Amino acid sequence: MSTNREMAPRGYEVAAARYLAKPLQAEQLREAPLSCRKTFCEKKEILLPTTKGQRRIPLSDILYVEAMERVTKLALTDRLEEVSMKFSDLRG
Repeated sequence: MSTNREMAPRGYEVAAARYLAKPLQAEQLREAPLSCRKTFCEKKEILLPTTKGQRRIPLSDILYVEAMERVTKLALTDRLEEVSMKFSDLRG
């Protein structure tokens, strides 16, 4: 967020998804993260190895991830998944 509209082009240097200029309107602040989520999360997924084989998990279903050494727990919208692998080894 900036008061200087000339800074907007710099957002491309850091792959910014939205530019919000002041004065900010409440609707813009509500819409921006929803738009980013739709653009970057809805159609993407990770491949999760489970005891029943590999499952594709949409990123939009992941609420949070907890990693401890070689165990990663994924809190999904409808269940909790735990896999015996490092978080850094999860692939999209």
